[in-house]
Amino acid sequence: SELFANPVVSWLLHGLRAFPVERSRADFVATRRALRLLRAGGAVVVFPEGHVSRTGHMRRGNPGAGLLAMRSGATVIPAATWDTQLFRGPARVVFGPPIDMSGIPDAPRNARNREATDRIMRVLCEMVIELGGPDQP
Repeated sequence: SELFANPVVSWLLHGLRAFPVERSRADFVATRRALRLLRAGGAVVVFPEGHVSRTGHMRRGNPGAGLLAMRSGATVIPAATWDTQLFRGPARVVFGPPIDMSGIPDAPRNARNREATDRIMRVLCEMVIELGGPDQP
């Protein structure tokens, strides 16, 4: 959401159909908007970590990514980037095959969202290593 504070950047982001997300808390407005887009057949780009890691070591993903995947039933296409963490380039991006979200135990919603996010993050960790990043925890 802090990117939207600058009027020029905000205008550009809105032109790209981006919308602000409060990273410091569960943003129910942004979640509902993302679910509406996904259920209508749209695509939503999610950065599960919520922050850029300057060390190249990925943080644990936030459960909102799993929530969107589980509630919408949308296909999850992983995309990993490298050489963006220090704002130098050229950046490398790789897309992986869809992540199979089946077989996640029928558990309380929070546990299911966490498992779905962890599944996404495991795939992304492997992809970052393929791009030349360090081994991930």
